[in-house]
Amino acid sequence: MNDTAMRVLFRLILTGFFLASSASAQASLQEGIAAYNKGDHQAALAKFEPLAAKGDSAAQLYLGRIYVQGRGFQPDYEKAMSWTRKAAERKNVEAQNFLGFLYYYGLGAPQDYREAMSWYRRAAERGNAKAQASLGSMFASGQAVPQDLVIAYKWFNLSAALGEADALVKLKATEAQMTPRQIEEAEALAQKWLKKRK
Repeated sequence: MNDTAMRVLFRLILTGFFLASSASAQASLQEGIAAYNKGDHQAALAKFEPLAAKGDSAAQLYLGRIYVQGRGFQPDYEKAMSWTRKAAERKNVEAQNFLGFLYYYGLGAPQDYREAMSWYRRAAERGNAKAQASLGSMFASGQAVPQDLVIAYKWFNLSAALGEADALVKLKATEAQMTPRQIEEAEALAQKWLKKRK
């Protein structure tokens, strides 16, 4: 066999190996999620830990959630923070939202509203409804930023449009404190954001 044929064969073997490895990892992840959903955190940990160590952001996020909940063992907020941060830094939008939650409540690190807002904003800008609602709440109450009902309304509006029930309640409460002009401005901001995403 000549060098070119050997290289082609080698690439085909590598591709086959990675496809098989990827399928196996996906199956492990699904088994871990099934165990997590049943409340069997020990079985879920066994599935997620090897995947998370290899950089799987979904497994890292699930580990973060498991260590916060601590079913069957004491919660370990530092581990939760560490695994969630790894997933968030890999641009996992759910992890970015969850990392905001951890900072907001001071789980695994000192409570830090600015850091919470930073992570909520990253997830909100990527369309995460829960992060949008959380960001709206922070603007409505003036946590980490001056109170801004127009921006709060914008985020509540976007979140509610994605089906976040809590955001709709907060949208109505915020709206009751606003002038018609402020509402119009907030709705225009929401529309502008939606157009930018298309």
